[in-house]
Amino acid sequence: MKKTLSLLLALLLALPLLCACGNKSTTPGVPDGCERLESAALDFRFCYPKTWEPDRDDGMLSVRYNVGTALHASYASVSAMAFALSDLNTGANDYWDGYRSELEKNFPGIEFLKEKEECTLGGVIANRNRAKYAQDGIDICFETVVCIRAGYVYLVTLTTPERNYADTVPGFETILDTFEFV
Repeated sequence: MKKTLSLLLALLLALPLLCACGNKSTTPGVPDGCERLESAALDFRFCYPKTWEPDRDDGMLSVRYNVGTALHASYASVSAMAFALSDLNTGANDYWDGYRSELEKNFPGIEFLKEKEECTLGGVIANRNRAKYAQDGIDICFETVVCIRAGYVYLVTLTTPERNYADTVPGFETILDTFEFV
């Protein structure tokens, strides 16, 4: 009887381990709790947390995350896109300088919080930049990584209400960490 109870207790304690499905990924190269987003038309892909959802696949890839409520959705998004460079001698810092000028024209009062911080994207040297601006009374943060590779500029950008920045950065980091050129 004691052996039977001990065996039954051991089985009950092991049951959660035997039946656990969890968020284990079955796709090689995809971290647990993530999905992969890719397009046959683009030469890159990345993984995103399952709490985010695919948003666009029309010349760019993007995912979004609801930072609002079920009744009043408000989204943070991460977009990834590539453009052919008109000047093949342009580096990531040069590109950022021109992009920064355009941002200043389009978003009066924009505040640059971090610029040209060296990083990598898919194993290629890049720069990381962060700014904030007000839109319709809401402070918006955006962070973009600029990467130059094989005659193209790649931009990966997080856009989120400032109040949700800390909550969305981990998802952005997952995307940057898993970004790869294919």
